[in-house]
Amino acid sequence: MTQSFDISKIVKEYGVKNIRVFGNASLFAFKSTGIDFEPILQENEVRTEFIIKEGIYKITDKYKIELSPLDKEMFDIKFFYLSDFNNLVKEGNYSVYVLTGDGYHPIHVVMRDVETI
Repeated sequence: MTQSFDISKIVKEYGVKNIRVFGNASLFAFKSTGIDFEPILQENEVRTEFIIKEGIYKITDKYKIELSPLDKEMFDIKFFYLSDFNNLVKEGNYSVYVLTGDGYHPIHVVMRDVETI
């Protein structure tokens, strides 16, 4: 059975500022140009924390989502169509949490490679 997930409903319930997303992001590396350093994206990815930014795209438009990494100097911003992002969450590529005064609380987390007894 497929679990239902819709980030727009989650944002409506908890507010965009309270949602945290964890997923893979490309690391920036820096290459010397002889005079300066220029950023380049590395192929390897690292799991990191994102916030949802509403600038160009609003969640209520149900079109695209912008994920902004907390560490903007090391990771790249990601854009997804909302339906694609919902599918990536359902597949376990991204985990969604709500941040409260008590810490992070899972909203949608898919456990992978877990042994059951």
